Amino acid sequence: MLSYSRENERYQIRIAELERRKNTCEASYAAIVACWTQVSLPQSLAFMLNSGDWSHISLLRQSVY
Repeated sequence: MLSYSRENERYQIRIAELERRKNTCEASYAAIVACWTQVSLPQSLAFMLNSGDWSHISLLRQSVY
């Protein structure tokens, strides 16, 4: 029984390590998405303004307000 207890303890430690790693990866992914959104928004606006298609502006205005 002692071997099962030790094995269980090792697995619990491994689970905790994997959960910490998962949380770190999720936080990193969220940061990347936030940065990408900040970078791509001005590019998207510039493209819409240069294309002459103003229908996107009304959609953007509706989503902002």
